[in-house]
Amino acid sequence: MSKLELIQGSCVDQNVDVVVNAANSGLRAGGGVCGAIFAAAGLEELTAECKKVKRPIHDGGVAITPSCKMTNCKAIIHAVGPDFSYTPKAFNELYMAYFNSLLCLKKNGYHSIAFPLISSGIFAGNLKHPVMESVKQCKRAYKIFTNENPDYDIEVKICVFDAKDLDEAKAAYEGTLSIHQVEKKERDLLYNINQKYLYEMTNFYDDPMDEKGNYHYGHFDEYFTDQKRSAYFIYNDDVIIEFAMVNPYSNIGGSPDFTMAEFTIFPQYRRKHYAYDAAKIILDFCPGNWEIKFNEKNDKAKALWEKIATPYNPEKYHLNEEETVLAFCTKK
Repeated sequence: MSKLELIQGSCVDQNVDVVVNAANSGLRAGGGVCGAIFAAAGLEELTAECKKVKRPIHDGGVAITPSCKMTNCKAIIHAVGPDFSYTPKAFNELYMAYFNSLLCLKKNGYHSIAFPLISSGIFAGNLKHPVMESVKQCKRAYKIFTNENPDYDIEVKICVFDAKDLDEAKAAYEGTLSIHQVEKKERDLLYNINQKYLYEMTNFYDDPMDEKGNYHYGHFDEYFTDQKRSAYFIYNDDVIIEFAMVNPYSNIGGSPDFTMAEFTIFPQYRRKHYAYDAAKIILDFCPGNWEIKFNEKNDKAKALWEKIATPYNPEKYHLNEEETVLAFCTKK
């Protein structure tokens, strides 16, 4: 039976078939876990093995070498995670680094593997929660691999080296809800979901349909071209239950870090009371000065946002008889 576990410790020290190196594209010795693996395996010996591999390796790609002087494992898989400094939305490449490692594990007849938190250190760039993102993508890769290979048992260890990262890693590991920034290839999916949301909002606004039966949304495509705008999906395991669209443009002439342009949780999950937790994930993922606007006629939205904002002592602004903005700061 396959098994996934989160541990505090170094992947370098685990007794497994395969230890994973958070590698660079040239498979050169580096810092962090990469440097530790080269030191344990023998710098000259592992460098010589890496030179036998065709390089460079693209983001998400992997290569396997002998373990050289490492006696606690049989092989080393070198997984190249994306450098988010240069590719800030390369979440799929991070997933592929994990998934391709599992495919390589199976291809070589091995069953146990220890991962570091790929792309959570110097490759994290400006990611707000690199530890959470790395754990999430590892879990995703494990789930898809085991679903596609039910007769091939594997044991996977996600290794958290730094104790200060453990709480964030546990939250991603144990939580059922997770956040995912919408990628350009998911544009049509977001568009279709947003159309359903805009239809629902006609309960409160008199927005007309166009000749094709769609509702106009003027800045939609800017969420894939303007770096100041971001869209997010919230997942319950692998199912999208909510979306949010966030930008820094004020409704009250202020200078917020984030404005909640759109937010909705799908009806079947409202009944399961996910709305508060989903909204909190967005705010925790984007800490700073927030503005959130709601329609006073939308009782459920009003109740949700007032509950969310109350611990932060929000200032309240009435734009008109129907629309209110809450302004508050989530940073401690």
